[in-house]
Amino acid sequence: MDTGHLLAQLRAVASSPLVVPEPEPFAPAAYSTARRAPPAADEVPCASSTT
Repeated sequence: MDTGHLLAQLRAVASSPLVVPEPEPFAPAAYSTARRAPPAADEVPCASSTT
């Protein structure tokens, strides 16, 4: 049950351009803020999955 929902969310996240690991024109600012602030519990697994 959860696997299907997780897969759907993973696909949506992977499809979203905001998760693209490549350096985008607007990414530097976001990455700087994310690096300055402590990684959120949700961001840690997401980053590991994307890499």
